[in-house]
Amino acid sequence: MSRVITAVLGAPGSGKSTVARPLATLLPAHAFLDWDALMDPAAALAGRPIQQSPDTWPAYRDLIRAVVGVVTPLPAVLLGVCTPGELRGWPVGAWVLLDCTDRERRRRLSSDARHADIEAAITDGRQYRTLGLPAIDTTSRTPSEVAADLAQFVHQAEHSERQGEHLSPPDQTMTHTHGALTNAGNIRSCRVYERCRGSLTSGKICGAVVTAGPGDSGRAPGIRLMSLEIRQEAPTPGALGEHGRISIAFVVDRILEVTVADGGLGGMSLTETPVADPYLKDYDAIERAGPARWAERFDVSNWGMIGACRDGARVGGAVIAFRTADLRMLGGRDDVAVLWDIRVAPGQRGAGVGSALFRAAEGWAGARGCGWLKIETQNVNTAACRFYQKIGCTLGAIDRFAYPELPGEVQLLWWKALQAASESESS
Repeated sequence: MSRVITAVLGAPGSGKSTVARPLATLLPAHAFLDWDALMDPAAALAGRPIQQSPDTWPAYRDLIRAVVGVVTPLPAVLLGVCTPGELRGWPVGAWVLLDCTDRERRRRLSSDARHADIEAAITDGRQYRTLGLPAIDTTSRTPSEVAADLAQFVHQAEHSERQGEHLSPPDQTMTHTHGALTNAGNIRSCRVYERCRGSLTSGKICGAVVTAGPGDSGRAPGIRLMSLEIRQEAPTPGALGEHGRISIAFVVDRILEVTVADGGLGGMSLTETPVADPYLKDYDAIERAGPARWAERFDVSNWGMIGACRDGARVGGAVIAFRTADLRMLGGRDDVAVLWDIRVAPGQRGAGVGSALFRAAEGWAGARGCGWLKIETQNVNTAACRFYQKIGCTLGAIDRFAYPELPGEVQLLWWKALQAASESESS
């Protein structure tokens, strides 16, 4: 059986049940299986409740495994409370943890759970954090927001699986005991992770993972440094192929709606508007649009490429187009470079990787005498638009008719003045 399952682990109160419906909307081609979904009919067969009868758990696990065998090889998402050690040998391609603070978990469970069950859930949540799995924080976030992050993770995990990169969890064996967890190895204290952005220094960015102790009341003394290496690379076909293995897909759950006043003479305005039916957008899915084909379609001999690696793993990259005669975006100008592509692995988004790549692209273009960096995006990519605005770009053009095949999308062209422009103006 192929590894087609993404396993979503979460202690009670983490938001697994509430995220299932919006996640199914974002991933309509997937099968979804909630570990607890068959509890009631299984209890009817067993003649006693499954959760309170540990002797039934192995049989129930076999039942879920049989259901998994029926729904696969469809891509599947399994939401449950079993750890990697408990599902060893299952066709799981990737693991992700849904988590929240202890205070938030207690608040969510307080209305319909016994005190002992709440404390057991908090204990489970603390132990799950020691597994070292990729985590999505659900604290103070809506189910739709969490589902959007989770859909991106699933898409990236399946993309990596197709490339032969199985996302294995750390090798830890954990077993349930009376609703809590025990670990065959050493149990670390509870840790709630917060990403801390660093500053770009000598081509590297330092991101600290700051941890909080039990009860979320204070900071634990442990800080683990994770270096982000930014390096220039030659845009060879092989390197571009590696670049393309990082997913550029994102969830469209809001757009910048364009309003035209007085036929355009009164100006245009952009209003951020929620999307009724969110969907996944993947530029690489467009025929011949992926990075692996760029060297065939364009003369990339003058192009630049920036790679980002964290702890030895590629987590992002940027490609800059420059002095390419047949590239309309450049307009035949030698003082303009185009940020042709910038992408960050879904699990690393929001951690400073994109900013580091953008600054490196600015430096690359400025070193070649460019006064401007030009970027194309669309009104469906609001996160990118906010990013470019925040990093100092100016919206230079709005083209509502740029994509005849995508009439609902609007082209937005951003410009960033580079240091080279300021120096030439002052001289």
